[in-house]
Amino acid sequence: MGAAFAAGGLIGWQFGRSGSGSGGPAAASTVITRLAVRTADDDQSKSDGAGKASLAQVNQWRNDPNSLQARARLIMHAASLGLEGIRAALEQTKGSNSPNDWVFTQALMERWAELDVDGLIEEAQISTDDRLRWYGVVTAFKSLAAVDAGAAWARAEQLGSSNKRQALSGIVTHLQTDQPQRALDFIEKSNSPDEWLTGSVIANWASRDPAAASAATLGMKTGEHRNRALSQLANTWAERDPDAALAWSTGLANVAERHSAVQSVLYELARQDPDKALGMLNGGGVEEHRSALVSAIAGTMARRDFDGALQFALGQETFADKSAALSSVTSDLTRAQADQLMALAKTLPVNLAKGIYESGIWEMTYNEPERLKEWIDQIPVASIRETVMKRAAESLTWRSPEKARELFEKLQPSAQEPNLAARIARGMAESDPKGAAEWAAGMENVALRKEALSSVVGSWANRDPEGAKEYIKSIENPDVRRDTMASLTQGMAGRSLKEAEEWALNLEGADRSAALSSVVTSAATRDPERAPELYKTFANGLDGEDANRSEYHQIASTVANQMAQTEPTRAVEWLGTLPDGKARDEAMGGLAAAWASYDPYATSAWLQQQEPGSGRDIAAGKLISTIARDDPESAWQWATAIGEASRRREAAATVIEAWKNNGRKEDAAAALGNSGSDLFSASELDELAKKLD
Repeated sequence: MGAAFAAGGLIGWQFGRSGSGSGGPAAASTVITRLAVRTADDDQSKSDGAGKASLAQVNQWRNDPNSLQARARLIMHAASLGLEGIRAALEQTKGSNSPNDWVFTQALMERWAELDVDGLIEEAQISTDDRLRWYGVVTAFKSLAAVDAGAAWARAEQLGSSNKRQALSGIVTHLQTDQPQRALDFIEKSNSPDEWLTGSVIANWASRDPAAASAATLGMKTGEHRNRALSQLANTWAERDPDAALAWSTGLANVAERHSAVQSVLYELARQDPDKALGMLNGGGVEEHRSALVSAIAGTMARRDFDGALQFALGQETFADKSAALSSVTSDLTRAQADQLMALAKTLPVNLAKGIYESGIWEMTYNEPERLKEWIDQIPVASIRETVMKRAAESLTWRSPEKARELFEKLQPSAQEPNLAARIARGMAESDPKGAAEWAAGMENVALRKEALSSVVGSWANRDPEGAKEYIKSIENPDVRRDTMASLTQGMAGRSLKEAEEWALNLEGADRSAALSSVVTSAATRDPERAPELYKTFANGLDGEDANRSEYHQIASTVANQMAQTEPTRAVEWLGTLPDGKARDEAMGGLAAAWASYDPYATSAWLQQQEPGSGRDIAAGKLISTIARDDPESAWQWATAIGEASRRREAAATVIEAWKNNGRKEDAAAALGNSGSDLFSASELDELAKKLD
């Protein structure tokens, strides 16, 4: 929701989710603004303005879902309030599901930022109200960026990681309309860039100037950000001009990117003009993308003629086309259509019905979770039932976490993933943090328990840190207690680093080590000047088993990485104060990862001066990951210089993949052929050679 909110600005909650065929958020915002002005003019003769509205009037506007005029009046009412009135209105709407609260709440925050942006930031960081804690920061930094985006970013860097992401969203929201490239630059230099936010900027840019957005996207490094940007670019361009978008997408050089972009365009083309899409299908020339086009046509047909869409799907000649089409008709089903589709699935071969079960039941579950068991029990194959239960659990984590938990517990252990456990636990913690923590703590699988507990306690710490502290006192299992203590402190640090530090320093033994590890990690991003001092306190307090824990060695990597983002020389100096050992080795890797991202030549020169060993091997691996795409020859030299065999093989595989993706298989094969037996064993050479297939 964060990226959609940022993209849509004032109306992001509603239009960011549902989209708009023409105009999008910006156009809708203009409509509301004009209505707000007209509404104020109309009301002027009746009162002194919308600010005189009674609570009954405001509630009436909040509950009128089909009136733009009601939303406009809410905006004008919010604009007339002072700080006391804003706080009162936010309290009155807390936990409400009134249909117009999305626009009213945002208008209240915009007004707060206008009156006291510093107060909004301060309150948002300590609030237990998710709206204020998340979107208050977005709104505040959007306001700050309107004055000075650079200063706003400098201030954002002092925040905790979660608040910093929201601050970045606010800054990007302000910049993306008039300065999209600068918005992308801010995303790029953030410590944890968000590909969804990148996609939002590109989509906004493409709606105005798709050619410029394309140039910016194709200038990005390969990876998730570029992939997301290309997808958004293709979708947005196709909404505006599907023929031009298709010509652009078919001309992309990278095969994977071309395939993905063309599919996105074809989906939009089929939505706009299904007859034209059907003509393309029947006319040939789209074989590479035939299944995607069939799928798009079937999905579009199903919205206006469900029976006709089924006939179209079943009439396809190949299994791939038939399966793709059947999967596509499962969106936005009515109950009658769902039952019809389930009845059809029972008559089909299982491999063909699989798409209906896996896509259709997930859609049905989302609309009617009370019928979940009935639908799942009808699936004849256990492996498909397992997949469906997992997908259903994923969709229910927030709307019905108890139902999601029931499904999760029925899954085979191999299908119980830590990320899903964490999402379910966090959903449960919204209403019962203690119960959620006890459920998480009772898991036998260590990975599941750790992720779920971290999720619960991090949420609990934001809402009720004292309650979370009391809960930790009751934990006897040392591993569970350590993980929980670290998560609690991390949550506290997200609100107040000073509070978290004071709390951690007053603890003893393993509790102190676990808590301080989170304080140091948070300080590395929020207060890098103090991070070395805090790390020293943390490291000097480690003894026994804690001194050998790999997760504690990673703390040094985090500190070095953050320092090197802006001051690599200082990071190198700090590295020299660390004793030899695993923590120092990891710190070398953290330093190299950050430094190489913007100055690989200086990083390489520094690395050449380091003594061979584990630390240099780790750092070399980080450098190789950064330069392999653009300079595989240098990356290969570093890969073959790595001393530890498994790391050398892993680094070599990275370079081989880079050569292959650059269309230079011959160079990769020559490099492998020139490798001596002292670098790779015969089996390793065979394994690396297979990556060229």
